[in-house]
Amino acid sequence: MACRGATTDRRRRFFAESTGLSASSVGRAFVARTAALLKDFKARRFDDQTFAVLLLDGKYLAGMQMIIAMGITTEGEKVVLGHRGVSHC
Repeated sequence: MACRGATTDRRRRFFAESTGLSASSVGRAFVARTAALLKDFKARRFDDQTFAVLLLDGKYLAGMQMIIAMGITTEGEKVVLGHRGVSHC
């Protein structure tokens, strides 16, 4: 379905009618699932990996400054170690 010209409310009603799901229930499910994935991501351990290089980089994501830490193992595998949102002062 092309949504050009359709209001947000009309798209929500179409989605709810065609899938039987409300936008808020989809949003709640998305938040719950991503919260679980983020918890697992933060709990990872790197005891079995040896890193030859550590990279720190800053990126803007959705208008927010993000600091990203990435390691490169001795086998050449890139691994995202962590990230942190930084507010502007």
